[in-house]
Parts: sequence; structure tokens; C-alpha cells
Amino acid sequence: MSKFNLDIYKEQNKAMTVRERSILKFGAIFTVISAILYFIITVMIVIDPVGMYISGGEGFETLLNNPYINIGWRALFALQNIISIIVIRAFTLYVAKGNDKHYGLLSFCNIIMTAGVFIAAINWVHFIEVTKIMLNQYQAGISMDIITGIHYFPIDSFFLWTWGMYGLGFLCTNLIALITGKFSKKMGILGIICGSQLILLVIFYIKGASIQIAGVPYSLMMLCAGLLGGITGPIFMFSCKKYYLAGHNAMEVTDESISYKLQS
Repeated sequence: MSKFNLDIYKEQNKAMTVRERSILKFGAIFTVISAILYFIITVMIVIDPVGMYISGGEGFETLLNNPYINIGWRALFALQNIISIIVIRAFTLYVAKGNDKHYGLLSFCNIIMTAGVFIAAINWVHFIEVTKIMLNQYQAGISMDIITGIHYFPIDSFFLWTWGMYGLGFLCTNLIALITGKFSKKMGILGIICGSQLILLVIFYIKGASIQIAGVPYSLMMLCAGLLGGITGPIFMFSCKKYYLAGHNAMEVTDESISYKLQS
């Protein structure tokens, strides 16, 4: 399948129970919210004078003068990851329905993606609290070496769960969706690209990889994150809604009609 054909996905969704359609309905809503949050977070990181990481005393001074953007996008990241729990549930339910052959792998993907966003939500809140402690220590005149050595203990140090395991589950689920016709070819490929980008974030972060553009070094991790959070991720998530809700209203009418007849 090379393009979205509503009738195909309406037919697939007929097998969904009322409870499953409820999950897909709310999943679609929260997927759209998640996409909007991703875009807002990406913009906030770009305009944040501190950036994603605090660099030395200069970074602390900048953060002291304007802490709200930095704390804001970290808090939104935590919220977005909490929302992602229902997003992942709807995503894996949609792909797994009627797909018994790959159900085991999809269940594993559901677990590692859910674990990834759960750890990420805790990690971003942890970042906020640790940053407050570090700022207090900096204002008290404690040296940078002591500050970072004592207080900076990320829960997911290399983002292996936040991006890596989540990305692996995301990539595999989209690959299965593409192979089994749950997504169109374009949608499936876009999802695989997003999953690959998540995994690349971990690799670029660990390697500290950068690229020179017009003589200026740019972090490949930040460029990849900007592309994922500002373009490919939101497009994919906005597109999920039409697959989850294909034929949804028509099926609700059918369920109500059956219920009415039974009561009569």
C-alpha cells in the first residue's frame, strides 16, 4: 500500500471491541497532544539561552537570570512522557489486533517503550531538582568540580532507556505495522525513520559527535533531536489519528443500534 485508503483501515478496525476502540479514541487524542508538546519543547530548547546542558559557571549565571524556559521544557518533557503511556498502549494495540504471529514481539515492544517513557518522566523531573540543588551550591561558592561530582547523577545517564530502548520498540512496531499492512508504506517508513532517529540520539550522545557547518561545530545529537521533535515526530503522531479512528464513528452508531435492539 503506497497511500492512505480509509476503506482499508475501516475494514481492519471492525474487529475492534468497544473497549479497544475507547483506547484508540483516547490514544488518538493524547497522540495529538503529545505531538504538539514535542514541537513546543523543541522550540523552547532552541530559544533557551542555557541550551540542553549547563556548561560551567557561565551556564549557571545564565540560568540564574532566566530559569523559566529551561525548567519549563524539562517539565513539559516529563508531562509528555506520562502522556506517552496511553499513546504507546493505543499504538501497540492497533498494530497487534489480529496480528497473532507478531504478538509476542509487540508485547515486548510495548513493555520496553512504556518502561522508557516512565523512566524518562522520572529522569526529567530529577533533572529539574538536581539543577536547583546545583544552583544553590553554586551560589554558596562551591567549585564546579565538587558540584557536578556530588549532585549530578542522572537516572538514565546515556538515555539508553529514554531514547534507545524506546526507539528500538518504536522501530520494531512500525516495521511490523508496515509488513502487515496496518500502516501505509509512507507511514510505516516514516515511523521507522523516527525509531532510527531515537536510536541515533543515543549513539550521537555517547560519541559526542558533531558536524562543521560554515566553520561552526554543531552537535549531531541536537540536530537529530530537532529534526525528530520538530518535524518527523509530530508528523507521524498527527497521522496516527486517522488510522486509529478510521470508521470509529460508524462503529459507534452500529454498537448503539445493537444495544437499542437488545433492550427492545
